Amino acid sequence: MTKIAELRPKFGFKVDLAQGVTTTIQGELSISSKLGKGSIFTLRFPKKEQPKLLFSFG
Repeated sequence: MTKIAELRPKFGFKVDLAQGVTTTIQGELSISSKLGKGSIFTLRFPKKEQPKLLFSFG
């Protein structure tokens, strides 16, 4: 299973994860991955930014 999280505010951002969990909270994107020992990535955006979130599940 592959999960793709894509953000497109004024710039392009794309994350490809296998067996990952993605959550969004008030402009904050948190990605938890079970790859290796596991990693957690958090991306924060200004409240005035309204990025588009596109999720694909394979």
